[in-house]
Amino acid sequence: GSQLMPSCWDGVPEMIAVSRADADVVTRTESHTPFVPRPWNAVIQAFGLGAGADQNGEALVTFAIPFDSLHSTRATDGTRTYDVAARIVGYDHNTGQTFAVDTLRRIPAPRTAVWPQGHLSGWFEFSLDPGDWQIAVRMRQPGDSIGAYSVLPHVQIDAAAALMLSDIVTGAANGAAWPAPDGVTFPVAVLGAWPAGGTADVYYEVRGLRA
Repeated sequence: GSQLMPSCWDGVPEMIAVSRADADVVTRTESHTPFVPRPWNAVIQAFGLGAGADQNGEALVTFAIPFDSLHSTRATDGTRTYDVAARIVGYDHNTGQTFAVDTLRRIPAPRTAVWPQGHLSGWFEFSLDPGDWQIAVRMRQPGDSIGAYSVLPHVQIDAAAALMLSDIVTGAANGAAWPAPDGVTFPVAVLGAWPAGGTADVYYEVRGLRA
């Protein structure tokens, strides 16, 4: 009769658990940031929306970059654009799952002179599975070095069907026009700041209520 070959499978789950625990320690405590020779002084925010129970979890990542940190590119038709590339990497503290998104935003330059203290703003949206996500964002212009880097430690998507509240997205007058999931455009406060005496709009989602 044949003999069963010895198997190392019994030790594999233990090794995976140790690796995940090490990765979790690193992602929670690592303070290293990549070298940024010309920091853009950008403002980057992240919000967790949707719910795992409905399989519609998503992240909204907003950015605002001072115009004077950027250079524009002239297209063949004579128009100018601001091209900003981003690499977004996520890590789920609970499962060790990761994802990476590489994208390019090509934003038309204003036809008039930009305000010296003005900002180029926008957002990224992408689906998220349930979890407690750490999201790192690196931004640069093509052909240039990193201009902005940010680690957003906890973007949470709840898988429970119980009553829950999403992250609160803050808004301001003349904010970036974001088409929210409810079908209404919301003015996101990409700078996370308001003038003295101003008002703040809020957008959030409530889950787990009966219709």
